[in-house]
Amino acid sequence: MENWARSTFVLLALVAFAVSTESPATSTPTSTPTATPPTSKTTVDSTTSNDSNKHIQLELYYEALCSDSVNFVKNQLIPLNEKLYQYIDVTFIPFAQGNISTNNNTTIYTCHREQPECDADRVHACAIENITDKNKILKFVNCALIEASNNSNNSNELINKCGKQTDINENIINTITNCVSNTTESNKLLDNYYKMSRNANITNVPTIVINKKYTEENQKEALENFKKVACRYIPDSSNLEECKSATGGSSTVIVGVLPILTSVYYIINMF
Repeated sequence: MENWARSTFVLLALVAFAVSTESPATSTPTSTPTATPPTSKTTVDSTTSNDSNKHIQLELYYEALCSDSVNFVKNQLIPLNEKLYQYIDVTFIPFAQGNISTNNNTTIYTCHREQPECDADRVHACAIENITDKNKILKFVNCALIEASNNSNNSNELINKCGKQTDINENIINTITNCVSNTTESNKLLDNYYKMSRNANITNVPTIVINKKYTEENQKEALENFKKVACRYIPDSSNLEECKSATGGSSTVIVGVLPILTSVYYIINMF
């Protein structure tokens, strides 16, 4: 009995030590798709641009009717942005799976989920171009993704509903509406996003690029726990309450149990 107890204790102690000393990865990923950020004036918030060295630069390649894109923005990006918005700069890149071709000198825009997705992508492109507050861009994109996923495909209704929910000025709502209806203007935006997506070799959405670098590890993990990935890239994130729990509680639990196991060991040896 005593030998069994000692062996069990030693094994558990070794496991606890290994887990407690394991530190999260801090190395910078090396594989890339690189992309040129859009020329839109909306990608940097004036209140944070002077402190950009404390940010992580997130590029999100997505599609307006993609359920995985909806889930990432709604369940991962929005909740984290509410806590760490001052550390995250997001560049949204819709039309990431779109295609542009020509037929008899006519330019044709096609989307993975057919014409409704192209129409929704135009809404996103025009909104991103004309909304100047980065948090309102995020909220508008989230609203438009959710509404479109609920089969709200009328562009004007989508713009008005999400514009009001996001507290966007009426003039900006009208500007977005005019941009969507003016295909010459909105086509230029889709052209730019198409080039960015092709340059970055995007094949699936959403694709998550952090600080201009893409890794499969980040991609897979971010879809489930973006906070954990983001906290690896935020400087001095160990001082942020939101990041202290980002790595999960398994090591904390095991280390907390270790003193109890020690006490049990000595009690056993008394008998």
